[in-house]
Amino acid sequence: MICITTSSDSKEVLVKISKLLIDNKLSACNKITTTQSSYIWDDKYNSTKEYKLEIKTTESLEDSVIDCIDRNHNYEIYELLKYKLEILNPKYKDWFYDRLNSIEKEK
Repeated sequence: MICITTSSDSKEVLVKISKLLIDNKLSACNKITTTQSSYIWDDKYNSTKEYKLEIKTTESLEDSVIDCIDRNHNYEIYELLKYKLEILNPKYKDWFYDRLNSIEKEK
């Protein structure tokens, strides 16, 4: 299992991406949280409210998830991060892979 994250100033954009991913069985569970981002853009310091989308998926679906984000994101240059997760609850693991109709579970 991996988690892919991205952020945006538009909660609606992230809700749309999240729904597309779940509807297309590219993710079983996503979270959108509110965050405060600080960064330099056009040589100016910015601090803005943003939203962060956490997408739980598998490595085999990674390219399709990234393609969906790329086609629907509102930023010209957007954050896109990935990290590996280990599922510790066997019942959650079964639920997660059942949602994705995965043939074999990742170890």
